[in-house]
Amino acid sequence: MIKNIARIKGCGIFNDYKRDAELSNFQRYNIIYGWNGSGKSTLAKIFRAMEKQTMPNRLEAAQFEINLNDNQVINNSNLSQFPYKIFVFNQDFVQENINWDETVKSILLISEEKIEERKKLDFLKLEKHETIEKIAKLNEKTRRNLDEQSKFLTDAAKRIKENFRLLDPTDREYTSYNKVKLENYIKKNNTKLRQEGSQLSEIKLKQLTQSVQSDIKAKVELMFQPIDYDKIMGIRQRVLKLLSTDVITKSIERLKDNPDISKWVEDGLEIRIKHKSDTCEFCGSKITEKRLEQLKDHFNDSYKELKQKLNTAKEWLQANFVFSIDLPEKNHLYEEFYEKYVEYSTSLKGIVAEINATIAENWIPAIEMKQQNPFGKIDEIHVIDKSIVNAFNEQLSKLVLVVNDNNEKSVNFDKEVKNAKKKLELHYCCEAVNDFNYFNKISENEQIELNKKRLIQDEKKLAGELLDLEKKLSNEILGATQFNDNLSKFLGHREIALEFDEVHKGYKIIRNSSKQKAFNLSEGEKTAIAFVYFITKLKEHDNSIEDSIIVIDDPVSSLDANHLYHAYSYLKCECESPYQMFILTHNFGFFSLVRDWLLRKNKKNVNTHIYSIEVIPGEIRMAEIRNASAALTNYQSEYHYLFHKLYKYREQSRLNLDEAFLVANLSRKLLEGFLGFKFPKHRNDFGQLFDVAIKDKTKREKLYRFINKYSHGKAAGIEDNSIDNLLGESQNVVQEILKVIEELDEIHYQEMEDLIVSL
Repeated sequence: MIKNIARIKGCGIFNDYKRDAELSNFQRYNIIYGWNGSGKSTLAKIFRAMEKQTMPNRLEAAQFEINLNDNQVINNSNLSQFPYKIFVFNQDFVQENINWDETVKSILLISEEKIEERKKLDFLKLEKHETIEKIAKLNEKTRRNLDEQSKFLTDAAKRIKENFRLLDPTDREYTSYNKVKLENYIKKNNTKLRQEGSQLSEIKLKQLTQSVQSDIKAKVELMFQPIDYDKIMGIRQRVLKLLSTDVITKSIERLKDNPDISKWVEDGLEIRIKHKSDTCEFCGSKITEKRLEQLKDHFNDSYKELKQKLNTAKEWLQANFVFSIDLPEKNHLYEEFYEKYVEYSTSLKGIVAEINATIAENWIPAIEMKQQNPFGKIDEIHVIDKSIVNAFNEQLSKLVLVVNDNNEKSVNFDKEVKNAKKKLELHYCCEAVNDFNYFNKISENEQIELNKKRLIQDEKKLAGELLDLEKKLSNEILGATQFNDNLSKFLGHREIALEFDEVHKGYKIIRNSSKQKAFNLSEGEKTAIAFVYFITKLKEHDNSIEDSIIVIDDPVSSLDANHLYHAYSYLKCECESPYQMFILTHNFGFFSLVRDWLLRKNKKNVNTHIYSIEVIPGEIRMAEIRNASAALTNYQSEYHYLFHKLYKYREQSRLNLDEAFLVANLSRKLLEGFLGFKFPKHRNDFGQLFDVAIKDKTKREKLYRFINKYSHGKAAGIEDNSIDNLLGESQNVVQEILKVIEELDEIHYQEMEDLIVSL
């Protein structure tokens, strides 16, 4: 069912209508009361747009939103998705189907006699209905999926934009990220987003994030080279050669065998030379020339040369420890390289420490031992394992790569940052589509569309079969017969009838008395023909009223009181149980009949609701749909309603221009009813009623002039400089009219006041 009208814009007097939250939703039966010019016909045109699945002329630019009970939204751009059969009676229907000077279009009713064909017709209709329902369900599923996808794209784009805003708030390309950009990116990078590795690991994500957030840095230089293992082994060989060198000398055995004594004596000789002394500082005896010669032969040039070489070797090794490696601090690099840089540099330092430990704890002590005893011989020192050197060079290569990557970023800083952002964008998008299962949902939608396409083809095929079968079963003569029977009941005579015209494939309107074409039809007769034609046509092609939404716009505008009741009775008999019904009228008599009929249904739990269309005054007049007031739902006659309206204006301090014109109309209709009953001899002459009822000539002339001048609305004309006078005068007229009624029948007036208060 139709649930409510949420919005109407640019559509006649519904210039910018928005549904009030307090307005009740539509029920199965709905009555909408409104005076002429309030917007009823505009509403009917909107309903007819759903029937015809196209916007009417002059309203192509209008916009509206209508909510259905299943939460589907129908608007001016998706009319073809309206899932119900809807039939609208209004002037557009009449103009489309009836040419009063030529023919009336055919009514194709199904013949009852063709039993087997009717069974097949019923089966095809059921199959078509089920197919349409399946299509509707698929449409709803598609709509829900598209809503979900739209929300996903909006939310995901917002998250991506926020991520980049935190990374680099100056980059407009990413800080302006939105739903459209994300959707286009997914379409363009469909393949990449499905590939392994597009969604980054936490470590890589952290590195790229740091890369984007960093400032440009100077290049980093490493001041050492890989270790040459052969060179290391060559140094070891030279050290071993020194350690195994024999000193050619006339050695003194005691000194040779006692390195400590030898060192003591050697140091003593140096002291003696330094102090130019010939005396032993220990015993005070003079050192003999012979002893001096012996000592010189022991500590000869060969001895001294070896000692010097050993000392030089020790100093060289101490000064060239592989390797006191001096690495730049990590903060000289970009943050994303910190982790690998620290890992490799720490490993290098560990290897260097191991190599240096071999030299410091084995090679140098061996040299020092040889220095203490040059006559001793050392044949072996530790070998530095080649695997350790290889490990050093391997870690150094890794460190060099990290530094090169770091330096490459400095050289191509802007390009590197841009590439990092592109990888992050791919990651964020990939993460989003994976979490949402986006591509599976797209595939699901594609499958739904394929299924829907197949069902639409099935529905078209069924529609074609139905049309062919209906043509075989349809009977224009039967349609004319039913129409004529119904029209005679409506009018109370058979003077006017339809006759099928084989040539024009339509009906001629004839007068039965002469069998001639009916000319000069009254407006009442035209209204009766049009309304009966509409109701009869509802049953065309064996259509079920129980499955139909019926909208009727003022079917009694030109009918007298007697025919008005016929119209009500005919409607009640023929449309007792539609799927949903909307009746729009300005005629209070017809309104009250329909109101009482439909409100009785509420006792059987069949919902009925009553609405009114009110015109909101202002520079631009606008219509508004409201829940009907108690004055509409409870009063039994138009007279009560008019009295209530006028009485309420009495309470206002000032009326606006629209209300001032309305006062003139209300006053005329109210006085015609009251004075016509009070003075029945003059009921056909409004002027005479005034003369009889109002004795004060001045008051009579003022009220009569005001009502006659303005009761036809603004078309009567009013000059701009007279508006203030009109507004003031209208308020005074309200008081005077009510005073006239009170003076003529005080008891009646008091009863009316009591009634208004009670409601």
